[in-house]
Amino acid sequence: MFKKIFLSIAFVLTAVALGAQSLSVESFKLLETDLTANTAGTMKRDQNGDVAALIKVVTSETGFSFDNGMLGIVASEQKTGEVWVYVPFGTGKLTIAHQQLGVLRDWSIPIPVEKGRTYELRLVSGKVRTIVEDQVSAQFVTIMVEPKTASVRIDDNLYQLDLEGSVSQLLSYGSHSYHVEAPGYSPEDGIIQVDSEKKTISVALKSSKGTVTIECPMSDAEIYLNNELVGHGSWTGQLDPAMYQVETRLAGHRSRVTSFTLEARGTKTVSAPAPQPIYGTLSITSTPGRATVLLDGKEVGETPLLQGDILIGDHEIELIRQDYSPYKTTVTVKEGQMESVSVKLSDVFQAVFKSNPSGASLTIDGQAQGITPFQKEMSSGDHDIRLSKQGYETYHKTMHIDAIHPEISIDMPKRLLTRNQLQLSALYGLGGDIDFSAGIYLHDLNMEIGYYSPNKDKVTIYWVTDPATEASSTRYVECQYQCKSKLSAVLGYGIRLNNMFRITPQAGVSNLVIQSEDQETGVLSAMAGLKLEYSPLRHIALVARPSYLKPVRMGPIAEQLDKYTSLVCDWCSGFAAEIGVELYF
Repeated sequence: MFKKIFLSIAFVLTAVALGAQSLSVESFKLLETDLTANTAGTMKRDQNGDVAALIKVVTSETGFSFDNGMLGIVASEQKTGEVWVYVPFGTGKLTIAHQQLGVLRDWSIPIPVEKGRTYELRLVSGKVRTIVEDQVSAQFVTIMVEPKTASVRIDDNLYQLDLEGSVSQLLSYGSHSYHVEAPGYSPEDGIIQVDSEKKTISVALKSSKGTVTIECPMSDAEIYLNNELVGHGSWTGQLDPAMYQVETRLAGHRSRVTSFTLEARGTKTVSAPAPQPIYGTLSITSTPGRATVLLDGKEVGETPLLQGDILIGDHEIELIRQDYSPYKTTVTVKEGQMESVSVKLSDVFQAVFKSNPSGASLTIDGQAQGITPFQKEMSSGDHDIRLSKQGYETYHKTMHIDAIHPEISIDMPKRLLTRNQLQLSALYGLGGDIDFSAGIYLHDLNMEIGYYSPNKDKVTIYWVTDPATEASSTRYVECQYQCKSKLSAVLGYGIRLNNMFRITPQAGVSNLVIQSEDQETGVLSAMAGLKLEYSPLRHIALVARPSYLKPVRMGPIAEQLDKYTSLVCDWCSGFAAEIGVELYF
């Protein structure tokens, strides 16, 4: 394999004169006139941004490394006959190391190292001498291959690729042949010229596959390539060069076959013939007639129906006629034959009643049935449907029920404000009073009795006891009066706007008791108003009640107060408004 064998082994000897095995410093000094360290282009800064000092290490050897401890070397550059070492100012020690010449460790710098100054360090070292005996006459060659499944032969020797898809071999100087191949790809051959330089060759095999497009006029036809289903209507893909068979198939049709040959890296379009339809005949009748016929979900006419050109195979038939139960069946149509279907439709069907919420009592045509959900055999027609459930509005409606829509779903609204209920109210008046009342609704007729102790301060009244006397002899009496209590009774009629809102016009009377220090009197007033209710939740309603009061009868003291003061008018007359909360059951 090799033109010659190795005569000797190449090696490197490093010889250093005896006594000079270690490094030493001959001198260290400041170069007063050298501005290299502080000149743009050659100036460098340390990690703190300060201008670094420059030490020019004079030596004829190369390959030195430098270290000054924690301060760190800023930079090191190899120059002709010397090495430029940039260090931070204040550097006190320097370690110099060489692979062959040894290490000069922690050498103390004799003078301070300042920013931007240039210094010279003369280094004494031994000499490096390299002796090479003989040379090899072979070199490594690496072949990188795509795809990684390929095989590689060099000079008829087979080699396996590694995981990265490459092979490396030591070859003698001269010409060597290689061959790379992989299934589905075109092989590649070549010559490698081996010399002293290491070589890397990249080989990317080209696919031998061609591109095929198969098209069929029927978009739903199945396309089989060598008896393997590849698509419907059309297909495009890459294939190895060879001969192929294409078959088109479709239910109820006769399959068609064609073939083609594909060349390496060729492009081909194949027109596949459409499958041929195979027909039979279908006859459909029903009692009663004029039923709508659906064939495989598509409406095709009414019974009686004779339908030709029906593809062979299984077909679903559905007959629909108002007030009759739908009829479904499956028939098998055969080539050149007539399949007959005769159906007697039924007007009796299973009706399903559902309610939201479930558990409602169901009554049909006045007959109690059961609890929803409920299923019952019925005939088509109009039926009286009633649903009732505690806490919900009763549903009552005449509905047309037939076999086409046998499932009836009904949403029942919650019963909030109803025609019959008891109620307790606490209303806050704009004057600061709280009115407590109890009432009842019977078939929307409303009756309420209310009571409150007014939040009124005592009022001091000065009045003339004998207005007939002269002003000079008029006497004034000082009395204190307070509104003690109020009792009211009203009648009304509730008008429900919906399940949550109600307006109740009301009329009634109220009796206000006014008390002084030693006696009391009453004021009877007529009252008219509106009660507005909103119920967001069962048993709870928000209430507003604007009203108007007019005194109709007063006691003697009240009449005297009304004559000389506005006290009675302020307490017992005019518009009033209350808001509050009501509990009902």
